[in-house]
Amino acid sequence: ADAPDRRGYKLLPAYICAATQGISTLGGLMFPLCPNIVLWIATLSVSFLLYLYIFFRLRYKQARFQNVPTGRRLDQLEIYHRSVISLRLLVTCATGWSFLVIMYFTFSILGPLFAPEDSFFRHPAAPMISEAFVDVVLKVVYMTYIVEMHEKVFDEGVRAKRRLEELRQMMWDNSSDVLAISVESLSGMVTTMVSPTFVKMLRQGKVTTESLKQEMEQETGDRGM
Repeated sequence: ADAPDRRGYKLLPAYICAATQGISTLGGLMFPLCPNIVLWIATLSVSFLLYLYIFFRLRYKQARFQNVPTGRRLDQLEIYHRSVISLRLLVTCATGWSFLVIMYFTFSILGPLFAPEDSFFRHPAAPMISEAFVDVVLKVVYMTYIVEMHEKVFDEGVRAKRRLEELRQMMWDNSSDVLAISVESLSGMVTTMVSPTFVKMLRQGKVTTESLKQEMEQETGDRGM
């Protein structure tokens, strides 16, 4: 979710974010093992403070994303897609884990203390049901982003097609010669598309539409012979 780009961005902030969230989760696993309320509150406080680091990281990533250009070249587009999906994953993690924290406080702490005896908030299975539901939904969202990342950045077939498209577009836009593509329909009508170079040459008076038409008719006649 916090992958660096390919321009040498340092990994340390990403490692710190991963470490704080990992230690926070580990603290949650230690709750049932705490021998007294004082140690339990201390463990809960440390875990909660470490968890809050993800919001500082998210704010930094959002500010940094504002300076990422969309780009036109393939390498620029890949950096942009990596940044977009990385930010989406981080937003999903921050939002989803916030729901898990809310569920824990609601069904494991506040519910048993303040809810009526017959309330669902005091049911022994309520924490497991609520947290499992949120966890399943989050995993579906994570998988959607991971598949999207694979298709846009890491899929070799898709990358090859994008490179060919980029090369074709570069040749079409920047060629010094006039490129023309003609398609004949079933009715016999021919539709021709010419490259932007023709418009430039037309404005400069180097070619005319009639000369292009004559040349294409001559080429078509030669092919027929």
